[in-house]
Amino acid sequence: MTDTARQVGAAALTADKNATHAAARHRDAPLVKAWARVAELADEPPLLTLSLGTAALGLVLRRRDLTRAGLRAAAAHTLAIQVKSLLKNSIDRARPKHALATGDDRLAPGDSDDHALQSFPSGHTAGAVAVARAAAHEIEGAAIPATLVALGTVAAQPVAGNHYLSDLAVGAAIGWAAEALVGAAFDRWVPGRAI
Repeated sequence: MTDTARQVGAAALTADKNATHAAARHRDAPLVKAWARVAELADEPPLLTLSLGTAALGLVLRRRDLTRAGLRAAAAHTLAIQVKSLLKNSIDRARPKHALATGDDRLAPGDSDDHALQSFPSGHTAGAVAVARAAAHEIEGAAIPATLVALGTVAAQPVAGNHYLSDLAVGAAIGWAAEALVGAAFDRWVPGRAI
């Protein structure tokens, strides 16, 4: 890596840290706390439950679009979370609220099981993007609402002190790629694409 690349990388990390820490200073405001609680609905168990519930509802209502959307979302979410977990288990990054409270803003290779050191990448973002894209591809009229819900979830993370902006960017890329791979498989092998 060249000196210029190192300098650009260091400047980007500093800007990421400064912007996120500025946002996270508001994490104790009542509105931010409420927003963060709602955003927890995009955690792994609730999103997987929502996806599988959508598939079940589609079966009950005989709506192929809902069934496909739920199954596609569950598969994309599962793949995104697996990739996210591989990265989280190999990189220690202090969460913004931990860094603000302790001064420990580490970002280094590692394998810590400490939740406070597992900021990178954002699993909430990876899962929310994967599920929103699956819904958007399979259910007519779902693109805008699904995207807005995902954006609300993602935007809550730095303000609540849970993730840096770069954690969100990488999480979003993982969710996007996971859904694209699953979507390609669904389009090829699962009958009845809705839209």
